[in-house]
Amino acid sequence: MPRKITFIGLLLAISLPAQAQVLESDSLALVALYDSTDGANWTNTWDLNTPVDTWYGVTVSGGRVTELCLFQPAQRVHPGRTGEPGQSNSSLS
Repeated sequence: MPRKITFIGLLLAISLPAQAQVLESDSLALVALYDSTDGANWTNTWDLNTPVDTWYGVTVSGGRVTELCLFQPAQRVHPGRTGEPGQSNSSLS
């Protein structure tokens, strides 16, 4: 009987998704940022009751927050301008 219980426990441990753990100092820094910038009213808010690696714009690697991207640059539209962004357009005055 103990073998069956051990085997079932091992199967459960393998099948459950692993949540990335982060250093407490990283987590506290992100919460301080969230609180000090009115995070509850962000377009993409964080559920502070979920793991840090599920928060919008937060990348975790090796137990550390390695990237934070909280915005997407707005695409600027210029009426009357043709061509791709970044291309030179000699007809502009």
